[in-house]
Amino acid sequence: MNRTCSSASAKSAPGFTLVEILVALAVLVILGAVLYPSLMSEIHFSDRATTRARLQVLRRAMTEDYMRHAMAIDSLAPNANTVALDTASLYTLTTGSSAPPGNPFAFQSGFTPLAQLANTPARELVVDGFGRPWAVFVSDPLTTTEDGVTLTYHTVAFVSNDDGPENGTGQVLNAGTTFDPATGTLTLGGHDVGVVIDGAVVERQLLRRTLQAMRMVAGEYATYFTTQYESNANRDITIDYFASAPPGSPDASAWNSVSPIANSANGDGPGFAFPGPSPNGVTPGAALTGPSVCDMQPATAIGFATTLGLSPDALTSAWGYDLGVGNGPNSGSGAGTCYGDDRDPQSANGALTSPPYTALIGAWAPGGTLVTVPVVGAY
Repeated sequence: MNRTCSSASAKSAPGFTLVEILVALAVLVILGAVLYPSLMSEIHFSDRATTRARLQVLRRAMTEDYMRHAMAIDSLAPNANTVALDTASLYTLTTGSSAPPGNPFAFQSGFTPLAQLANTPARELVVDGFGRPWAVFVSDPLTTTEDGVTLTYHTVAFVSNDDGPENGTGQVLNAGTTFDPATGTLTLGGHDVGVVIDGAVVERQLLRRTLQAMRMVAGEYATYFTTQYESNANRDITIDYFASAPPGSPDASAWNSVSPIANSANGDGPGFAFPGPSPNGVTPGAALTGPSVCDMQPATAIGFATTLGLSPDALTSAWGYDLGVGNGPNSGSGAGTCYGDDRDPQSANGALTSPPYTALIGAWAPGGTLVTVPVVGAY
């Protein structure tokens, strides 16, 4: 017997009804409305964290570059609000936006060495976590005193408004955010965040390291003087045992005729003009010029290093340039004066012609400041 099934008993086709779809959409809309603020908050939190992380990367990179090129940073920027991050003045930072808004590839040239030091693509380093170019601030040339030495320095700051407004030139900072170029002081207002690199801290550290090296060299030179005196059978205290006689000396007998260290009188060498030669192959830029002093020479130019057995590193300042030696008649005086700061038999200053004789170890600091450590000859 044949059987037939009615359509009413047939299985329903799989799928969703319109009502079910509308209910699902409604649930999704409700969930989205609930979760969206939380999601955006998480994204914003992540961007803020990226901003702060990049600020610390900038701080470390700028500090490292400052330590390497402090002489250029604080001697190649006679004008306010700009620093050169290399001796050739190829890479600079200036007050303004790190890059044009929306164009991170057109960044300030100074971000190139910073990105290299940070091992980070420059297009990433020039923007905060929200993709906004930093506000960059550079102070006027400032001065501080350490151990009686006047040091020139700059302050550099990087600031983000932390997802605040932006205009055609860059981020619009909070009204309470200010930077005083005359003092290098950064004040942050609202939600703005930033870091400051204080060049005074860097320059003081470099000066301390340089003075430590100079005092070590001075100690070696003082020992040399005493050894030369004691090896002379006559042990004549009227002889200056720091060096042989200067060129054309009218009284060569007042100097150590057997000394392998030549006199630093300027007729016997290149002189010691700012900033001095660099044993590390750093070639000063054309703008890196300044004063000179009389009767001083680079420590590598007058048989000084080989006689005392001192390496080039030992005779290099923390700024990367040769130390100087002054053992000539008028060592240490500024160019055009040549009056003399050391005691020696032929000093132009009659009050400094009697023993105990002295010499000078010198180093140039940024801004053309000569730092000296005296060496006293002990009989």
